[in-house]
Amino acid sequence: MTQPTANLVDQIERLGGRPASTGHPLLDAVWPDEWYYRLAPDFGPDRLKLGRATPGPAVEEALQPYPGAVCFGRDEYDDLLLLLLPDGTSIALNTFLERATPAESPAELLAKLELDVASSSVAVPWHAERFYRTFNGSVVFSIAVYDECRAVVLSVPNGTNQSGLPTSSVYELDPDGAVGVFQSPGLPTEQENFLCSNAMSLKEELEFGLPPAALAAPPSAPPAYPGETLSPVILRHIYRLGGTLPPPSTQPVPANWNGFPLPEPLRRFLFDTKWTAGRVFEGDGYLRVWSYQPAVMDLGSGSYPFNREHPDAIVLGIADGGNYFLLTFASAPDPTNPPVYRLDHDEYDVPASGPILLSEFLASLGSDLRAEQHQRAPELDRPPQFGQAPELNCLFRTTNGSLVWVRSVDDTGADVIVLTGGHTLERDCILGRYPCEVYRVNGHGQYEGPYIWDLRAQLSLVELLPTPSV
Repeated sequence: MTQPTANLVDQIERLGGRPASTGHPLLDAVWPDEWYYRLAPDFGPDRLKLGRATPGPAVEEALQPYPGAVCFGRDEYDDLLLLLLPDGTSIALNTFLERATPAESPAELLAKLELDVASSSVAVPWHAERFYRTFNGSVVFSIAVYDECRAVVLSVPNGTNQSGLPTSSVYELDPDGAVGVFQSPGLPTEQENFLCSNAMSLKEELEFGLPPAALAAPPSAPPAYPGETLSPVILRHIYRLGGTLPPPSTQPVPANWNGFPLPEPLRRFLFDTKWTAGRVFEGDGYLRVWSYQPAVMDLGSGSYPFNREHPDAIVLGIADGGNYFLLTFASAPDPTNPPVYRLDHDEYDVPASGPILLSEFLASLGSDLRAEQHQRAPELDRPPQFGQAPELNCLFRTTNGSLVWVRSVDDTGADVIVLTGGHTLERDCILGRYPCEVYRVNGHGQYEGPYIWDLRAQLSLVELLPTPSV
Protein backbone atom coordinates (compact mmCIF):
# COMPACT_ATOMS: atom_id res chain seq x y z
CA MET A 1 0.00 0.00 0.00
CA THR A 2 1.22 3.51 -0.83
CA GLN A 3 1.16 5.75 2.23
CA PRO A 4 -0.93 8.86 1.51
CA THR A 5 0.35 12.27 2.49
CA ALA A 6 -1.76 14.33 4.85
CA ASN A 7 -2.40 16.87 2.10
CA LEU A 8 -3.73 14.21 -0.27
CA VAL A 9 -6.02 12.84 2.41
CA ASP A 10 -7.31 16.35 3.12
CA GLN A 11 -8.10 16.95 -0.55
CA ILE A 12 -9.86 13.59 -0.98
CA GLU A 13 -11.99 14.27 2.08
CA ARG A 14 -12.66 17.87 1.01
CA LEU A 15 -14.21 16.55 -2.19
CA GLY A 16 -16.40 14.07 -0.31
CA GLY A 17 -14.27 10.96 -0.90
CA ARG A 18 -12.82 8.40 1.51
CA PRO A 19 -9.14 7.46 1.08
CA ALA A 20 -8.56 3.76 0.52
CA SER A 21 -7.34 1.84 3.56
CA THR A 22 -5.83 -0.83 1.31
CA GLY A 23 -4.36 -0.47 -2.15
CA HIS A 24 -3.66 2.98 -3.55
CA PRO A 25 -5.11 5.83 -1.43
CA LEU A 26 -6.21 7.83 -4.49
CA LEU A 27 -6.85 5.24 -7.19
CA ASP A 28 -8.85 3.05 -4.83
CA ALA A 29 -10.56 5.88 -2.91
CA VAL A 30 -14.33 5.60 -2.50
CA TRP A 31 -16.35 8.45 -4.02
CA PRO A 32 -20.05 9.27 -3.62
CA ASP A 33 -22.34 8.12 -6.42
CA GLU A 34 -23.57 10.80 -8.80
CA TRP A 35 -21.17 13.46 -7.58
CA TYR A 36 -19.54 15.48 -10.33
CA TYR A 37 -16.65 17.93 -10.30
CA ARG A 38 -15.24 20.72 -12.45
CA LEU A 39 -11.66 21.82 -12.92
CA ALA A 40 -10.26 25.28 -12.19
CA PRO A 41 -9.50 27.86 -13.33
CA ASP A 42 -12.19 27.99 -16.03
CA PHE A 43 -14.65 25.44 -14.58
CA GLY A 44 -15.68 24.52 -18.11
CA PRO A 45 -18.60 22.29 -19.03
CA ASP A 46 -16.72 18.97 -18.56
CA ARG A 47 -18.25 17.25 -15.52
CA LEU A 48 -15.81 14.79 -13.98
CA LYS A 49 -16.56 11.65 -12.00
CA LEU A 50 -13.74 10.54 -9.74
CA GLY A 51 -12.45 7.01 -9.28
CA ARG A 52 -10.24 4.53 -11.11
CA ALA A 53 -11.51 4.19 -14.70
CA THR A 54 -10.52 2.90 -18.11
CA PRO A 55 -10.96 5.46 -20.91
CA GLY A 56 -12.60 4.37 -24.14
CA PRO A 57 -10.74 3.41 -27.33
CA ALA A 58 -11.49 6.77 -28.96
CA VAL A 59 -8.80 8.47 -26.84
CA GLU A 60 -6.03 5.86 -27.22
CA GLU A 61 -4.02 8.14 -29.49
CA ALA A 62 -4.20 11.03 -27.01
CA LEU A 63 -2.92 8.70 -24.25
CA GLN A 64 0.10 7.40 -26.18
CA PRO A 65 2.53 10.02 -24.80
CA TYR A 66 1.68 8.82 -21.25
CA PRO A 67 2.47 5.09 -21.04
CA GLY A 68 1.60 3.55 -17.70
CA ALA A 69 -0.73 6.42 -16.73
CA VAL A 70 -3.80 5.45 -14.71
CA CYS A 71 -7.04 7.40 -15.03
CA PHE A 72 -8.64 8.49 -11.74
CA GLY A 73 -11.20 10.95 -13.15
CA ARG A 74 -13.07 11.37 -16.43
CA ASP A 75 -16.05 13.12 -17.97
CA GLU A 76 -18.86 11.36 -19.83
CA TYR A 77 -17.17 11.61 -23.24
CA ASP A 78 -13.52 11.23 -22.16
CA ASP A 79 -12.84 14.78 -23.31
CA LEU A 80 -11.08 15.47 -20.02
CA LEU A 81 -9.09 12.89 -18.07
CA LEU A 82 -7.24 13.06 -14.76
CA LEU A 83 -4.15 10.85 -14.96
CA LEU A 84 -1.71 9.53 -12.34
CA LEU A 85 1.70 9.12 -14.00
CA PRO A 86 4.21 6.40 -13.13
CA ASP A 87 6.50 8.90 -11.36
CA GLY A 88 3.68 9.76 -8.90
CA THR A 89 2.75 13.11 -10.44
CA SER A 90 -0.59 13.85 -12.07
CA ILE A 91 -1.97 15.81 -15.01
CA ALA A 92 -5.31 16.84 -16.52
CA LEU A 93 -5.42 15.85 -20.20
CA ASN A 94 -7.74 17.46 -22.73
CA THR A 95 -8.00 14.61 -25.21
CA PHE A 96 -9.75 16.70 -27.87
CA LEU A 97 -6.95 19.26 -28.00
CA GLU A 98 -4.32 16.68 -26.89
CA ARG A 99 -3.09 19.23 -24.38
CA ALA A 100 -2.13 18.50 -20.75
CA THR A 101 -1.61 20.65 -17.69
CA PRO A 102 1.87 20.76 -16.14
CA ALA A 103 2.66 17.74 -13.97
CA GLU A 104 2.01 18.30 -10.28
CA SER A 105 1.26 16.26 -7.19
CA PRO A 106 -2.16 14.56 -7.01
CA ALA A 107 -3.02 16.73 -4.02
CA GLU A 108 -2.30 19.90 -6.01
CA LEU A 109 -4.46 18.70 -8.89
CA LEU A 110 -7.32 17.70 -6.59
CA ALA A 111 -7.12 21.16 -5.00
CA LYS A 112 -8.21 22.60 -8.37
CA LEU A 113 -11.43 20.59 -8.39
CA GLU A 114 -14.76 21.89 -7.11
CA LEU A 115 -17.92 19.90 -6.55
CA ASP A 116 -20.56 20.72 -9.18
CA VAL A 117 -23.52 21.27 -6.86
CA ALA A 118 -26.07 21.76 -9.64
CA SER A 119 -25.18 18.40 -11.24
CA SER A 120 -24.73 16.40 -8.04
CA SER A 121 -27.34 15.17 -5.60
CA VAL A 122 -26.15 17.32 -2.70
CA ALA A 123 -28.51 20.33 -2.49
CA VAL A 124 -31.39 19.84 -0.06
CA PRO A 125 -35.05 20.19 -1.13
CA TRP A 126 -36.57 23.61 -0.59
CA HIS A 127 -39.77 24.47 1.22
CA ALA A 128 -41.26 27.92 1.47
CA GLU A 129 -40.80 30.00 4.62
CA ARG A 130 -37.78 28.13 6.00
CA PHE A 131 -34.24 29.12 6.97
CA TYR A 132 -31.31 27.51 5.12
CA ARG A 133 -27.53 27.61 5.08
CA THR A 134 -25.94 27.71 1.63
CA PHE A 135 -22.73 26.01 0.53
CA ASN A 136 -20.69 29.16 1.17
CA GLY A 137 -22.15 29.53 4.69
CA SER A 138 -24.69 32.29 4.01
CA VAL A 139 -28.06 32.18 5.80
CA VAL A 140 -31.11 32.62 3.55
CA PHE A 141 -34.89 32.55 3.94
CA SER A 142 -36.96 30.83 1.23
CA ILE A 143 -40.14 32.41 -0.08
CA ALA A 144 -42.74 31.17 -2.55
CA VAL A 145 -43.64 33.62 -5.33
CA TYR A 146 -46.47 32.02 -7.29
CA ASP A 147 -44.92 28.74 -8.49
CA GLU A 148 -41.33 29.87 -7.99
CA CYS A 149 -39.07 29.54 -5.00
CA ARG A 150 -36.78 32.42 -4.21
CA ALA A 151 -34.34 33.02 -1.41
CA VAL A 152 -33.47 36.22 0.43
CA VAL A 153 -29.91 36.48 1.74
CA LEU A 154 -30.06 37.38 5.43
CA SER A 155 -26.39 37.17 6.35
CA VAL A 156 -23.05 36.16 4.88
CA PRO A 157 -20.01 34.79 6.73
CA ASN A 158 -17.16 37.18 7.44
CA GLY A 159 -14.42 36.89 4.90
CA THR A 160 -16.55 34.86 2.49
CA ASN A 161 -15.26 34.85 -1.06
CA GLN A 162 -16.85 37.04 -3.70
CA SER A 163 -18.58 34.12 -5.41
CA GLY A 164 -21.67 34.48 -3.24
CA LEU A 165 -24.36 37.16 -3.22
CA PRO A 166 -24.48 40.13 -0.82
CA THR A 167 -26.93 40.53 2.03
CA SER A 168 -30.53 41.36 1.01
CA SER A 169 -30.10 39.84 -2.45
CA VAL A 170 -33.13 37.94 -3.77
CA TYR A 171 -32.47 35.06 -6.14
CA GLU A 172 -34.42 32.23 -7.75
CA LEU A 173 -33.83 28.56 -7.05
CA ASP A 174 -34.23 25.66 -9.47
CA PRO A 175 -37.46 26.37 -11.41
CA ASP A 176 -37.73 22.82 -12.75
CA GLY A 177 -37.64 20.86 -9.52
CA ALA A 178 -37.88 20.99 -5.78
CA VAL A 179 -34.15 21.03 -5.03
CA GLY A 180 -32.42 24.09 -3.68
CA VAL A 181 -30.07 24.66 -6.62
CA PHE A 182 -29.18 28.10 -7.92
CA GLN A 183 -28.78 27.37 -11.60
CA SER A 184 -28.93 30.63 -13.56
CA PRO A 185 -26.93 33.44 -11.97
CA GLY A 186 -26.61 35.20 -15.36
CA LEU A 187 -23.05 36.39 -14.74
CA PRO A 188 -20.61 37.25 -17.55
CA THR A 189 -18.38 34.15 -17.45
CA GLU A 190 -18.80 30.40 -17.02
CA GLN A 191 -16.44 30.55 -14.06
CA GLU A 192 -18.49 33.22 -12.26
CA ASN A 193 -21.76 31.42 -12.91
CA PHE A 194 -20.41 28.10 -11.65
CA LEU A 195 -18.91 29.53 -8.46
CA CYS A 196 -21.99 31.61 -7.64
CA SER A 197 -24.31 28.66 -8.26
CA ASN A 198 -22.19 26.50 -5.98
CA ALA A 199 -22.00 29.16 -3.28
CA MET A 200 -25.72 30.00 -3.07
CA SER A 201 -27.35 26.58 -3.48
CA LEU A 202 -28.97 25.21 -0.32
CA LYS A 203 -26.74 22.93 1.75
CA GLU A 204 -28.90 22.38 4.83
CA GLU A 205 -32.18 23.43 6.39
CA LEU A 206 -31.74 25.18 9.72
CA GLU A 207 -33.80 24.18 12.72
CA PHE A 208 -34.68 27.68 13.83
CA GLY A 209 -38.06 28.66 15.22
CA LEU A 210 -39.21 32.25 15.50
CA PRO A 211 -40.77 33.34 18.78
CA PRO A 212 -44.57 33.45 18.69
CA ALA A 213 -46.21 36.82 18.20
CA ALA A 214 -47.17 38.36 21.51
CA LEU A 215 -48.65 41.63 20.34
CA ALA A 216 -51.55 43.58 21.69
CA ALA A 217 -54.30 44.43 19.25
CA PRO A 218 -53.22 47.34 17.05
CA PRO A 219 -54.83 50.73 17.67
CA SER A 220 -57.01 50.35 14.60
CA ALA A 221 -58.55 47.08 15.76
CA PRO A 222 -62.21 47.45 16.69
CA PRO A 223 -62.68 47.49 20.46
CA ALA A 224 -64.72 44.66 21.91
CA TYR A 225 -67.53 46.73 23.41
CA PRO A 226 -70.17 44.87 25.44
CA GLY A 227 -73.58 45.15 23.83
CA GLU A 228 -72.23 46.09 20.39
CA THR A 229 -74.97 45.83 17.74
CA LEU A 230 -72.89 46.53 14.65
CA SER A 231 -71.74 43.44 12.80
CA PRO A 232 -68.04 42.55 13.18
CA VAL A 233 -67.39 43.01 9.45
CA ILE A 234 -68.83 46.56 9.47
CA LEU A 235 -66.82 47.39 12.58
CA ARG A 236 -63.63 46.10 11.00
CA HIS A 237 -64.06 48.27 7.93
CA ILE A 238 -64.92 51.38 9.96
CA TYR A 239 -61.67 51.06 11.88
CA ARG A 240 -59.69 50.05 8.79
CA LEU A 241 -60.77 53.32 7.19
CA GLY A 242 -59.79 55.38 10.23
CA GLY A 243 -63.21 55.75 11.83
CA THR A 244 -63.93 55.32 15.55
CA LEU A 245 -66.94 54.55 17.69
CA PRO A 246 -67.79 55.33 21.32
CA PRO A 247 -69.08 52.53 23.54
CA PRO A 248 -72.75 51.68 22.92
CA SER A 249 -75.24 53.34 25.19
CA THR A 250 -76.36 51.20 28.09
CA GLN A 251 -79.92 52.48 27.54
CA PRO A 252 -81.95 52.16 24.31
CA VAL A 253 -81.64 55.21 22.06
CA PRO A 254 -85.03 55.78 20.41
CA ALA A 255 -84.65 57.18 16.90
CA ASN A 256 -86.76 57.52 13.79
CA TRP A 257 -86.27 58.73 10.25
CA ASN A 258 -89.19 60.47 8.56
CA GLY A 259 -91.50 58.61 10.89
CA PHE A 260 -89.80 55.24 10.40
CA PRO A 261 -88.09 53.54 13.36
CA LEU A 262 -84.35 53.58 12.93
CA PRO A 263 -82.83 50.27 14.11
CA GLU A 264 -79.96 50.61 16.56
CA PRO A 265 -77.24 49.05 14.32
CA LEU A 266 -78.08 51.45 11.49
CA ARG A 267 -78.40 54.44 13.85
CA ARG A 268 -75.04 53.60 15.34
CA PHE A 269 -73.32 53.43 11.94
CA LEU A 270 -74.87 56.68 10.73
CA PHE A 271 -74.66 58.84 13.83
CA ASP A 272 -72.11 57.35 16.26
CA THR A 273 -69.29 56.72 13.77
CA LYS A 274 -66.67 59.48 13.85
CA TRP A 275 -64.68 60.07 10.68
CA THR A 276 -61.63 62.30 10.33
CA ALA A 277 -62.85 65.68 9.14
CA GLY A 278 -62.63 66.05 5.40
CA ARG A 279 -61.71 62.44 4.73
CA VAL A 280 -62.42 61.30 1.20
CA PHE A 281 -62.09 57.64 0.30
CA GLU A 282 -61.14 56.14 -3.04
CA GLY A 283 -63.47 53.52 -4.48
CA ASP A 284 -62.35 50.73 -6.76
CA GLY A 285 -65.29 51.18 -9.13
CA TYR A 286 -67.63 48.84 -7.28
CA LEU A 287 -71.16 50.22 -7.85
CA ARG A 288 -69.30 52.64 -10.20
CA VAL A 289 -68.16 54.74 -7.24
CA TRP A 290 -64.66 56.23 -7.54
CA SER A 291 -64.67 58.45 -4.44
CA TYR A 292 -66.78 58.56 -1.31
CA GLN A 293 -67.25 61.09 1.48
CA PRO A 294 -69.32 60.10 4.55
CA ALA A 295 -72.36 62.30 5.16
CA VAL A 296 -75.91 61.87 6.49
CA MET A 297 -78.67 63.80 4.72
CA ASP A 298 -82.40 63.75 4.07
CA LEU A 299 -83.27 64.53 0.45
CA GLY A 300 -86.93 64.90 1.32
CA SER A 301 -89.75 63.12 -0.40
CA GLY A 302 -90.37 65.44 -3.33
CA SER A 303 -87.07 65.85 -5.15
CA TYR A 304 -86.50 62.40 -6.65
CA PRO A 305 -88.92 59.67 -7.67
CA PHE A 306 -86.74 57.25 -5.72
CA ASN A 307 -87.42 59.12 -2.49
CA ARG A 308 -91.13 59.36 -3.18
CA GLU A 309 -91.18 55.58 -3.52
CA HIS A 310 -88.92 55.14 -0.49
CA PRO A 311 -89.64 57.86 2.09
CA ASP A 312 -87.41 56.08 4.61
CA ALA A 313 -84.33 56.52 2.35
CA ILE A 314 -81.26 57.92 4.13
CA VAL A 315 -78.25 59.45 2.42
CA LEU A 316 -75.13 57.93 4.00
CA GLY A 317 -72.58 59.63 1.75
CA ILE A 318 -71.65 61.58 -1.35
CA ALA A 319 -69.90 59.91 -4.27
CA ASP A 320 -67.62 61.27 -6.98
CA GLY A 321 -67.50 64.83 -5.71
CA GLY A 322 -71.27 65.23 -5.41
CA ASN A 323 -72.32 63.61 -8.67
CA TYR A 324 -74.11 60.84 -6.78
CA PHE A 325 -75.78 60.15 -3.48
CA LEU A 326 -75.43 56.84 -1.67
CA LEU A 327 -78.54 55.75 0.17
CA THR A 328 -79.96 53.02 2.35
CA PHE A 329 -83.33 52.41 4.07
CA ALA A 330 -84.42 52.76 7.67
CA SER A 331 -86.61 49.70 7.04
CA ALA A 332 -83.75 47.58 5.64
CA PRO A 333 -84.45 43.87 6.28
CA ASP A 334 -81.01 43.44 7.88
CA PRO A 335 -79.98 46.69 9.58
CA THR A 336 -76.65 45.16 10.62
CA ASN A 337 -75.63 45.02 6.92
CA PRO A 338 -78.13 47.10 4.93
CA PRO A 339 -78.25 47.56 1.14
CA VAL A 340 -76.58 50.57 -0.51
CA TYR A 341 -77.88 52.31 -3.65
CA ARG A 342 -76.32 54.96 -5.89
CA LEU A 343 -78.59 57.82 -7.01
CA ASP A 344 -77.60 60.35 -9.68
CA HIS A 345 -77.56 63.91 -8.36
CA ASP A 346 -78.66 65.53 -11.65
CA GLU A 347 -80.62 62.87 -13.51
CA TYR A 348 -83.75 62.99 -11.42
CA ASP A 349 -85.61 60.26 -13.27
CA VAL A 350 -82.74 57.77 -13.62
CA PRO A 351 -83.36 54.69 -11.45
CA ALA A 352 -80.97 54.10 -8.59
CA SER A 353 -78.10 51.64 -9.15
CA GLY A 354 -77.59 48.72 -6.84
CA PRO A 355 -78.01 47.46 -4.34
CA ILE A 356 -74.87 46.05 -2.79
CA LEU A 357 -74.42 45.27 0.89
CA LEU A 358 -72.83 47.92 3.07
CA SER A 359 -70.02 45.52 4.04
CA GLU A 360 -69.16 44.98 0.36
CA PHE A 361 -69.20 48.71 -0.32
CA LEU A 362 -66.93 49.51 2.63
CA ALA A 363 -64.56 46.72 1.59
CA SER A 364 -64.13 48.43 -1.80
CA LEU A 365 -62.91 51.68 -0.22
CA GLY A 366 -59.39 52.85 0.50
CA SER A 367 -57.63 56.14 1.08
CA ASP A 368 -57.87 58.74 -1.65
CA LEU A 369 -54.35 58.75 -3.06
CA ARG A 370 -54.73 62.22 -4.51
CA ALA A 371 -55.74 63.59 -1.14
CA GLU A 372 -52.74 61.84 0.47
CA GLN A 373 -50.42 63.42 -2.06
CA HIS A 374 -51.82 66.95 -1.82
CA GLN A 375 -52.52 67.23 1.88
CA ARG A 376 -51.07 64.98 4.53
CA ALA A 377 -53.38 64.53 7.50
CA PRO A 378 -51.73 65.57 10.80
CA GLU A 379 -52.71 62.26 12.39
CA LEU A 380 -50.23 60.45 10.15
CA ASP A 381 -47.26 62.25 11.70
CA ARG A 382 -48.08 61.75 15.35
CA PRO A 383 -45.57 59.61 17.29
CA PRO A 384 -46.69 55.97 17.22
CA GLN A 385 -48.20 54.35 20.28
CA PHE A 386 -46.00 51.36 19.52
CA GLY A 387 -43.46 50.60 16.84
CA GLN A 388 -39.91 49.56 16.11
CA ALA A 389 -37.37 51.68 14.28
CA PRO A 390 -36.03 49.89 11.18
CA GLU A 391 -32.51 48.47 11.35
CA LEU A 392 -30.56 47.50 8.26
CA ASN A 393 -30.41 43.77 7.48
CA CYS A 394 -32.82 42.83 10.26
CA LEU A 395 -35.97 40.72 10.39
CA PHE A 396 -39.21 42.21 11.72
CA ARG A 397 -42.75 41.13 12.41
CA THR A 398 -45.44 43.59 11.33
CA THR A 399 -48.63 44.47 13.12
CA ASN A 400 -50.62 41.92 11.14
CA GLY A 401 -48.09 39.12 11.62
CA SER A 402 -46.22 39.33 8.32
CA LEU A 403 -42.43 38.95 8.24
CA VAL A 404 -40.32 41.57 6.46
CA TRP A 405 -36.60 42.13 5.92
CA VAL A 406 -35.04 45.61 5.99
CA ARG A 407 -32.89 45.83 2.87
CA SER A 408 -31.94 49.54 2.93
CA VAL A 409 -32.07 52.44 5.39
CA ASP A 410 -31.71 56.19 4.83
CA ASP A 411 -32.41 59.42 6.73
CA THR A 412 -36.17 59.23 6.22
CA GLY A 413 -36.88 55.54 6.70
CA ALA A 414 -36.30 52.18 5.09
CA ASP A 415 -37.33 49.80 2.32
CA VAL A 416 -38.46 46.36 3.43
CA ILE A 417 -38.91 43.09 1.51
CA VAL A 418 -42.00 41.02 2.30
CA LEU A 419 -41.03 37.46 3.29
CA THR A 420 -44.44 36.27 4.40
CA GLY A 421 -47.32 38.60 3.71
CA GLY A 422 -50.93 39.10 2.81
CA HIS A 423 -52.37 38.46 6.25
CA THR A 424 -55.62 40.44 6.69
CA LEU A 425 -55.03 42.54 3.57
CA GLU A 426 -58.39 42.69 1.81
CA ARG A 427 -57.58 45.13 -0.99
CA ASP A 428 -55.76 43.66 -3.96
CA CYS A 429 -53.03 45.32 -6.05
CA ILE A 430 -51.25 46.79 -3.03
CA LEU A 431 -47.64 46.35 -2.00
CA GLY A 432 -47.25 44.17 1.06
CA ARG A 433 -49.74 41.55 -0.02
CA TYR A 434 -47.34 39.04 -1.58
CA PRO A 435 -43.83 37.76 -0.75
CA CYS A 436 -40.95 39.52 -2.49
CA GLU A 437 -42.80 42.84 -2.74
CA VAL A 438 -41.06 45.92 -1.33
CA TYR A 439 -42.64 48.80 0.55
CA ARG A 440 -41.54 51.84 2.56
CA VAL A 441 -41.57 52.54 6.30
CA ASN A 442 -40.58 55.74 8.09
CA GLY A 443 -38.00 56.17 10.84
CA HIS A 444 -40.49 54.89 13.44
CA GLY A 445 -41.10 51.73 11.41
CA GLN A 446 -44.55 52.93 10.33
CA TYR A 447 -45.87 52.02 6.88
CA GLU A 448 -45.40 54.86 4.37
CA GLY A 449 -46.78 53.41 1.13
CA PRO A 450 -50.00 54.04 -0.76
CA TYR A 451 -53.32 53.62 1.08
CA ILE A 452 -51.56 54.71 4.24
CA TRP A 453 -54.77 55.00 6.24
CA ASP A 454 -55.69 51.43 5.37
CA LEU A 455 -52.34 49.78 5.81
CA ARG A 456 -50.31 51.65 8.43
CA ALA A 457 -52.02 49.75 11.21
CA GLN A 458 -51.28 46.45 9.46
CA LEU A 459 -47.83 46.73 7.87
CA SER A 460 -45.87 48.81 10.39
CA LEU A 461 -42.90 47.22 12.15
CA VAL A 462 -43.59 46.20 15.72
CA GLU A 463 -41.16 43.43 16.68
CA LEU A 464 -37.47 42.85 15.96
CA LEU A 465 -36.85 39.12 15.46
CA PRO A 466 -33.74 36.98 15.74
CA THR A 467 -32.20 35.20 12.75
CA PRO A 468 -29.88 32.18 12.61
CA SER A 469 -26.18 32.94 12.96
CA VAL A 470 -23.84 32.26 10.06
